[in-house]
Amino acid sequence: MRLLKLIFLTLKELFDFRHPYDVLFYYVHYIQYVYWVNASRYFYSNTKMAEVFDAAMCALKTHHKVNQLYDKRYPYFFHLKMIYEQALMFKHLLTEDEFILALKIIFLHDIIEDARLTYNDVKDLFGEDVAKGAFACTELRGQNRAERHGPEYYALLKLDKVWTFCKLCDIHGNVAFGKMTGSSMFAKYKKEYYSKVKPELFIPEFKDMFHSFENKLFA
Repeated sequence: MRLLKLIFLTLKELFDFRHPYDVLFYYVHYIQYVYWVNASRYFYSNTKMAEVFDAAMCALKTHHKVNQLYDKRYPYFFHLKMIYEQALMFKHLLTEDEFILALKIIFLHDIIEDARLTYNDVKDLFGEDVAKGAFACTELRGQNRAERHGPEYYALLKLDKVWTFCKLCDIHGNVAFGKMTGSSMFAKYKKEYYSKVKPELFIPEFKDMFHSFENKLFA
């Protein structure tokens, strides 16, 4: 009994959860994601999509290793899978090869910023194109969100339409979750969209994505 208590206290300290239920909640979701990635990788074996789920598994394990959460309770992969689902809605905006690359970047887009991997780590694992995309999605240094999302950040993203696509899917996922949960971030996302995202990242090819923001999420 004392050993079980010690294990629980260790987990509680490690993950900074407030209640034993949160530990169970986390691992139930984590195991589901491990199964989903492995099943997807098996289903798409011998296709280009298999490489996408190699990137997904790397992201799942790496964000887990650094104990990163989404919304303070979900495995961070919850967010990555949501962005993947956003990307599927807009698949028609890219060529097949561009879309495969975009999905790899989407799963790895926060791995430099949040999970202690470097540009060269990502390059060694998944190639230069993926590393460049993950780097482009990495926030700038700054003391607040405005500084981290300065003009240079958007200028880099706009250099490649695949990078732009990935970031728009990321924003779309965050906004959709914020609206669904009634988060205070929703109003901030909306303000940022009209003041920065649309002015800096709009390109006619992606008008369907901007239409989705304005006529579904912000309507």
